[in-house]
Amino acid sequence: MSFANIFYILGVMLLALSAVTVLPLLLAVTEGETAYVIAFLSTLVLTVFIGGGLLLGLRDMRRRSGMREAVFLILLLWIILPLFAAIPFLMGGAVTSFGDAYFESVSSLTTTGASGLADDKYN
Repeated sequence: MSFANIFYILGVMLLALSAVTVLPLLLAVTEGETAYVIAFLSTLVLTVFIGGGLLLGLRDMRRRSGMREAVFLILLLWIILPLFAAIPFLMGGAVTSFGDAYFESVSSLTTTGASGLADDKYN
């Protein structure tokens, strides 16, 4: 199993997630939401640092992947990406537990629309 190729692609996906994080960061800046600015900025820096490190560290080690590598990569992406996407929920104060933050991040990444957040909190 070629772990180098798996972690290289994971780095690419983390950088893609960090690129998407710029949009809510800009919205938080324009709305004056200081807690969310810090949360999204921290997430952006951490995600770029880890994703860029994986990308730069493994750029010359890529090999062809088989079915096992592809399945492992998908499993890893479904576990790791929501972990990074859950950070703003926790730091911004939208949720109080890690389980709720992970649920919200999986829901947002899959666009299911499921949410555990109370509607009256944001009205």
